[in-house]
Amino acid sequence: MNPMFHVAEALHSKGISITFILTNFNSPNTSDYPADYKFHFIDDGIKDMVFTDPVARLAARNSNVQQPFRECLGSVLGDEGGKESIACLITDPLWRCTRVVCKEFDLPRIMVHTSTVADLVILSSDDA
Repeated sequence: MNPMFHVAEALHSKGISITFILTNFNSPNTSDYPADYKFHFIDDGIKDMVFTDPVARLAARNSNVQQPFRECLGSVLGDEGGKESIACLITDPLWRCTRVVCKEFDLPRIMVHTSTVADLVILSSDDA
């Protein structure tokens, strides 16, 4: 998550407002960030599930979070005055579900790969 926060910091320093949509898993302490950052938290639905396969865990998260993400993004778009007020969604490519939702909202999506080399192995094993 740290690289994404660095991207946010760079954009924020240019006067761009920042809104995060994060899962409850490993959530940051919001008080560590500028007061005008907006944070929304959604459930990834896997709290009580046990996975030994990282690809299965990622697939479950993507599947479980798509609807909560859709609802949260819709709410953010409504609160902010529609998609005209939001330039784009910046996401890690591991969150494949964001592609479908952004397409539904006709919202541009930029992928920033902030993960480890191990995640590249996971991505390469996925048909998406």
